[in-house]
Amino acid sequence: MRAGSRAADASDEAALTALIDTFHRQAFAPKIDLTQQDINSLDGSAVRGRAEDVLDQALGN
Repeated sequence: MRAGSRAADASDEAALTALIDTFHRQAFAPKIDLTQQDINSLDGSAVRGRAEDVLDQALGN
């Protein structure tokens, strides 16, 4: 195998890896808007406030 051929194969492999990574990020990225409260709750921390107020907010009341 020639050195130029190996370099081209490595370049093709790097380009393919970048393409797959880009596809994966775009295809599987959540397409939702999160409020700051939603983002803060992703770590499992408790929501502060009265339960009734939290439910009203969640239900849009």
